Amino acid sequence: MELSSSNVWIIILIILILATIGFSIWVYTLNPPYMKNCDKLRKENPVWSENCAYPQATGKLDTSMATPTDPLYMASFSYSTAGGLPMCLPLWYRFRYVNSKSGNYSNFSKWSCSSVIAGGTNLPCVGCPEESCSDKISGPASCSFNRVVMGVTTDLQYNTLSPTGDGSINAAVVYRYVGKSTDVDTPPSDDPTIGEPLGMLALTSSYSGYTNVFTDIGNNPCPAINTSAGCPSRCSAC
Repeated sequence: MELSSSNVWIIILIILILATIGFSIWVYTLNPPYMKNCDKLRKENPVWSENCAYPQATGKLDTSMATPTDPLYMASFSYSTAGGLPMCLPLWYRFRYVNSKSGNYSNFSKWSCSSVIAGGTNLPCVGCPEESCSDKISGPASCSFNRVVMGVTTDLQYNTLSPTGDGSINAAVVYRYVGKSTDVDTPPSDDPTIGEPLGMLALTSSYSGYTNVFTDIGNNPCPAINTSAGCPSRCSAC
């Protein structure tokens, strides 16, 4: 039986639809390229974190590694629809260098000169504590903010784009300490065990005056209201 031209096109269309569905299923079963690269990276260098966001300090203190000379400053504070509740708990930041093969690490930088907290007026912008942040990113304007960008204004002592002779890098790993809502102005101690690693500083040209930054998004200590943990829907300063 001879097929009409319309039937032929219907058959071709069905074949294309089935091929598209089959290809989609095949792609879905594959690991994303980034995860493939991450799996390979972790297999070669187990010190990398599970998502390859930073090398873990699993080695020992290496006094031959440079100690960061500058603290982290707040390059930006804003609102993100995917960021969760406002940052109502005081956040303090510092960083140190961690080798991506050995896991050895340097001493820490100083903590940020003040904490980051939504609605706060004493935020760690450049020049703090003598100079304050712009009203656009502090005080009442920041009451809904949940996206923090921390950075340095000078070059890092190690170039993370240029591996050393053994192929490793000394990454600038950012650590964060989450304080209590009643301790907004109380900095954490210099105890090296304090703070949680989140990611690495990376070169930037997007923030005027900053050479390297880290965007703290997706690590909200208050993803949901939990008043017993100090996570209200509205910050005390607001």
